[in-house]
Formats: sequence, C-alpha cells, structure tokens
Amino acid sequence: MGIDDIDGLLDIEELDDDEEEGDEDDDDLDIELEDAEELDAEDETDTDAEEDELDVEVEAEAAAEEEDVINPRDGELIDTVDLDNDGYADIELRDSDDDGKVDFVEGDLNDDGFIDITMHDTDGDGKADQTDGEENWGLISGIDEYDLDYVNRDGDDLDSDRDGVTNYDEVEAGTDILSKDTDNDNVEDKTELDQGSDPTDWASDQPAEEVAYEAEQEIEHEADMAEATETDSWDADDAMADSSLDYDSGVDDYDSGYDAADTSSDY
Repeated sequence: MGIDDIDGLLDIEELDDDEEEGDEDDDDLDIELEDAEELDAEDETDTDAEEDELDVEVEAEAAAEEEDVINPRDGELIDTVDLDNDGYADIELRDSDDDGKVDFVEGDLNDDGFIDITMHDTDGDGKADQTDGEENWGLISGIDEYDLDYVNRDGDDLDSDRDGVTNYDEVEAGTDILSKDTDNDNVEDKTELDQGSDPTDWASDQPAEEVAYEAEQEIEHEADMAEATETDSWDADDAMADSSLDYDSGVDDYDSGYDAADTSSDY
C-alpha cells in the first residue's frame, strides 16, 4: 500500500501525531516536577522557620532559667576572715538565700591568688553539702562538721599553713600563719622555734646550742687574745729591765777602775 495505511491516514502523519502527544506529556511532567519542587521548597522554608522559632523558644527558656538560678557569690556579704592580719579578707561568708544565715563560704587560704576552698549549704540546714577543697576545712574551723557559721582564725588548734605551729602560737611568735618559713631562710618556722633561732630573721637560722657554743668560743678567744696582749707587754717590760741592769753593771766596772787608778796615784 506504500505510504498509505489501511486506516486512511498516512503512517508519517500518525508518527507526527504521536510525537506531538509525547511532547504534551513531557510538558505536563515538567510542570508537575516544577510544582513538586516548589512545594518541597515551601516545606523546607516552613521547616526552617519552625526550627528557628523553636531555637528562639529554647533560648528564651534557658535565659529565664538562668535568671532563676541564684549565684551564691552574689549573696549578701555577712562576714570576712583575715587569716594573716594583712588587712585583706582571705575568706568571705555570704548569705545567698536572704535568710540571714551564712550558706556560702569561699576563700584563698594561702594567698596564691587561687580559690582553694568553697563550701555551699544548698538545703539550708546550716552545714555545707557542696564542697570543693574540703580538705582545707580544718584550716579555718575548729570543729569537724561543715558548720558554715563556725569559721574563724582564733581557734587554738588551727594551723592554717600546716607547719606544725598553731595560729595562736604563730601570732605570739610574730610569724606568718600562712607561711611555713616566715623569713625565707629555708628553715621552717617550727624548726627555728624548736631550736631557738629567730624565725623572723633570715640571718638567724642556727640552733640555740650552736649559737651559744659559738658565743662561748668567741668569749674564750677574746680572753685568750687579752691574755696574750698582757703577756707580750710583761715581756717588753722585762726586756727593758734587763737592759737597765746591763747599763748599771758597766758603771760599776768603771767605778772599780777609777778606784784602782786613785790607789795607784797615791802610791
């Protein structure tokens, strides 16, 4: 039949119609894809907006919680303790919940610029339940319990620098209760107090027995020197005396000769 078809249409015309229909289908598909992409983009935008909104809410809640949290360091300062009597507070006692009682204690016990004890009574029972540096509690309190109202520097048993000398004895001796070696002579205060040297004088670091012995030796040496000087003086006097005797002897001999001459003359 050649290029004619039995349906009365040329085969090529049918092919053209099929291509046109295919193009129309492709166009419809492209439109659908574009619509889908737009919807996805809208969904992503909505999701991002929701996430941003959630982040803002979370941050707001966190900020509100922070406002509710009480920083014990902002509490009213009830008292301070100056361990070394230098005029500066070494320990602060604060009331963080406005009940008029100390519930927070913090301090630098050795003046090194770093906090080395922090005690917090969070349940208001008068005793610390949160502690940091609790091993130093015995340096500021004379009782075993963490009673934050009982912090002082006057307890007879307190030894704030752990040198074996109580704060009371150190104050009496004039030494630094926060330094094991007040005069920095490499001999600890306790050793100097025990041996009798002066823990506040870097030039005094010998035991009292040695100091006494050296003083005794010095006295004996000075006595020996004085005796030697006296002996030398006596010897000089003897020498002068001997010289005088020799001179007198010569005079006698001369006189004897003179007498003999006189006798001869008389003859």
